[in-house]
Amino acid sequence: MIRPVFIFICAFLLLLDDTCYFIGFDTLEEAQDVQNLLNLPETQKFIESFMFVDDKQAITKDLLMRIGLDNI
Repeated sequence: MIRPVFIFICAFLLLLDDTCYFIGFDTLEEAQDVQNLLNLPETQKFIESFMFVDDKQAITKDLLMRIGLDNI
């Protein structure tokens, strides 16, 4: 099964294809906190429950928008 992994990227120039989503942060600490929340087993389980692995894009923007970071 596909497992979502959220990583922190610190770069001045960044090139992503159309299937990559990113979140901007004001501080490094905030970015690391959210990365940790998104990689929690509970959050991973939530994401996996809504993934359609047979789709071209298993993790969609709509799926990611369902994650309530304030509720984790």
